Amino acid sequence: RSLRRWLQNVHVKPGFNYVVLEMLKVKSASMATCQRLCTIAFDEMSLKEFVSYNSKSDLFEGFVYSDKLTGDFTSIDSKWTPPFANQAMVIMIRGIMSNVKQVIGYFLSHNAMNAGQLKDIVLETISCVQSAGFIPKVVVTDQGSNNVLMRKLLGITEDSPWIEVDSERVFFFYDAPHLLKSLRNNFK
Repeated sequence: RSLRRWLQNVHVKPGFNYVVLEMLKVKSASMATCQRLCTIAFDEMSLKEFVSYNSKSDLFEGFVYSDKLTGDFTSIDSKWTPPFANQAMVIMIRGIMSNVKQVIGYFLSHNAMNAGQLKDIVLETISCVQSAGFIPKVVVTDQGSNNVLMRKLLGITEDSPWIEVDSERVFFFYDAPHLLKSLRNNFK
C-alpha cells in the first residue's frame, strides 16, 4: 500500500527517465573513474494487455503510441487506434566496481521490439549513460532473435564483440543465466 501511495506522486512514462539520468550525473561527479565503469542491461518482459486512465496526466495508458527514443506522445488521429502494449523492455545500469544499480528507462511495444528500434535505443542509451558521467563498458542482453539481429546491425562479430562510441569500446555479452539455460535445453 505504501509503495502504491508513493508511486501515485511519481509520473513515469515510457522512454528514458531524464530526471534519473540527471541524478546519476550529480552522483558520478563525486566518483572516481573506476567507480563510474558500468554495464547496461536490456531485458524484455511480457505484459498483460490492459488499459487504464491516468487522471493526473489525462491519458489512457497501456497503448504503444510514443516515440521510441524520447517517450514523447505523438498526435493521434481520431481514426487510428494504437496497438496494446504487451511487451516492456527495461534498461538498467549496474556499476562494475561500485554499488550503483538503477533503472534508467523502459519502452513499450506490441510483441517483441524489432532489431532496428533496438539498435537505436542501445546507441541512445550508451550516449545518455556517457552524458550522465558513467563509462559503459558492457551491454548485456539475452539471446532473443531481435537481440541477435540487433548485434548484426551494429556489426558485432565473434572477432570484434564491441562497438566504439566516442572512442570508448563497449562490449556486448549474452547474460550468463540465459546461456546456462540454453546449454541445459540443448542437453535435454
